[in-house]
Amino acid sequence: MKKMVKQKNKGITLIALVITIIVLLILAGVTIAALTGDNGILGRATEAREQTDIAEEKEKVQLSVLGALAKDNGGAIKRNYLNDEFTSNIGKENTDYTLSESETAPFVVKYLDSGRSYLIDENGNVSEYVDISKDVKTGDYVNYVPDNMDEAYDKFGATYSGYANGNIGQDDSLKWRVLNVNIDGTVDLISDKPTSTKIYFEGARGYNNGVYLLNDYCKTMYSNISKGAVARSLNIEDIKDKIEIIDKETGKKAYENYVTATGTVYGATYSYPSNRWYPLQWKNDNGIDGESNQTQVTEYVTEDDAKTQESSMLTVTQTFWSLTLSELQVNFISADTRDISKSDSIYYELLCNNGISHYWLASRCVSTGSSSYANFGLFYIDNGNILGHTIFNSRSNTNDYYDYVRPIVSLKSDIINIDAGYEESNGGWQLKI
Repeated sequence: MKKMVKQKNKGITLIALVITIIVLLILAGVTIAALTGDNGILGRATEAREQTDIAEEKEKVQLSVLGALAKDNGGAIKRNYLNDEFTSNIGKENTDYTLSESETAPFVVKYLDSGRSYLIDENGNVSEYVDISKDVKTGDYVNYVPDNMDEAYDKFGATYSGYANGNIGQDDSLKWRVLNVNIDGTVDLISDKPTSTKIYFEGARGYNNGVYLLNDYCKTMYSNISKGAVARSLNIEDIKDKIEIIDKETGKKAYENYVTATGTVYGATYSYPSNRWYPLQWKNDNGIDGESNQTQVTEYVTEDDAKTQESSMLTVTQTFWSLTLSELQVNFISADTRDISKSDSIYYELLCNNGISHYWLASRCVSTGSSSYANFGLFYIDNGNILGHTIFNSRSNTNDYYDYVRPIVSLKSDIINIDAGYEESNGGWQLKI
């Protein structure tokens, strides 16, 4: 009789099947993560492709810049030459790219397909440009805090300013608002009010050093080194830049039609055969163009050290101008504001502080309103009006006046945390750490 042999089942058991599925799921998860994670293959490939595209775009921009410089014999980067080069290297303007309207650098070029923009500075350097103006509006608050300065500023003594002010400290009650979103990738902030301490200037020493001292005080007290933020004083150029052009043919602005009560005209020159004294700094100015420039300070032991006189004839340019409160309110350009009802008035509110207090502008001025002598002084804002303090005149007389200060801070626009959003009750825009 034959024995029955029982065959063993060589099939897969349920446990083995479950284990196999689990292993496959783990492998699939690892594979998916490797492909799609933050550092996954697909993500890295997309990032690498984007970086390649950026490099190619920047290369075309850089080649165009070099071509534009060559056409101007290495002088300056001019828009017409740059646009010619972009047409050759990129495509058609307003179809393939857009170019900012200024005639000289800096420029911003935007690729319309990718939406990426690049900044070209005056030296021909090319960098990526992030336009924050669609989010950050003129007049917005920014939660900016200057470096804490325990020691007061010590250069407002008589030998510098003509008046023994003593040391002037930091006003930590200031808040900050957006004045300009600049094409060069920076943002300018202005204090929401003047500082609370009086600063006096007197005589030729005050005229000679006033611009430097105001700017240096602001730089020392209201900059922030860790944020790359640098401060200066508000000046007359900030206001002139925002005044409306009233004559499109000549490009004249309202202040350029200023006439004194005696008939002297802004921008014209007048001569004085007697009363020929002047502050030494006046000779370094270039008429209207030099009124806000000063890169060094000079210590004068006495007032006589800060002045001199012409031997025969003193000829000066009328650089002072004034617009009344009502004239200013209707002559500022409009701005892109969060509250559109303020678009025509925001610059007056920011720069002239809506009639609040009085404060210096870091700009010298000369008035020729008198037929027998010229007046030398500093611009200032007084309850919404633009005026000038005469602190020295060509008869060698001196006056002292005091005003407060309005700091302006410039910082890189990419330090503003756009992702955090705007919340005025929380200080407005926040800065990245």
